[in-house]
Amino acid sequence: MLYGRVEKVIQCQLPDDPATFGDFSGKLRLFAYITPCKTDGKDASQELTLYHNETTPIITDLTTIRAVVGRVQTTGGMTNRKQWGIIDRSTALVRTAFEHEDLSDVDDDDDDE
Repeated sequence: MLYGRVEKVIQCQLPDDPATFGDFSGKLRLFAYITPCKTDGKDASQELTLYHNETTPIITDLTTIRAVVGRVQTTGGMTNRKQWGIIDRSTALVRTAFEHEDLSDVDDDDDDE
C-alpha cells in the first residue's frame, strides 16, 4: 500500500492539442500534490502502520487516489520519537469513485418560477 498526504489539489485546463494530450486534449484535469509516507509497504487496514519519514513530493492525477484515510501523531515506544499512525478503515469493497457531472445542461433560470 502507498500512503501520502494530499497537500494541494491543482486544476489544469489542458491545451487543445490531440498530438500531445490525446483523449484529454482541451479537457479540465485535476491533479494532487502529494507527499508520500514511508510505511515499508504495510497495509494499515490490516496491521498497525506507523511512519516518521516522508519522501519527495509528487504530482499525480487525482483519480489515482483510492481512499481517504486519517493519521494520528504519537510519541514514545522503543524509539521515543514523534511518529504518525495511519488509520485506514477502507476495504477492497469500498473505494473512491469519480464521476463526471455535465453542468452545461443546467438552466440557471429555473429559480425564477
